[in-house]
Amino acid sequence: MTLICRAGFIPPLHILLSLLLFVTLLTAPGCTGKIPEDQFRKVYTDLLIAQDSLGRDKQATEKIKEALYKKHGITKARFDKTIKYYKENPEEWAVFCDSLIKETEKRINANERGN
Repeated sequence: MTLICRAGFIPPLHILLSLLLFVTLLTAPGCTGKIPEDQFRKVYTDLLIAQDSLGRDKQATEKIKEALYKKHGITKARFDKTIKYYKENPEEWAVFCDSLIKETEKRINANERGN
């Protein structure tokens, strides 16, 4: 079976492969979907710790968020999408919060032992 476009020619293989790669990257959940729970827990823990030390300074909080996005290799859009996902799935949010508490306690204990 030969693949022929309406124009009557077969597109070069490299064009087909490039299109396939583009579509795959565009739709890959790691690129545009919610952040995996284990990674999001680390991001969110960092954010909670930073906000605790900053108080209610909105400008400083936004700068910290941008630095955390960069540190963890995510975007604001993915962070917001993940927050939206958990808002729409309260049962999963409760499970996430339980794991977040454990992660935060673990970090605090590790810091206290280190000091």
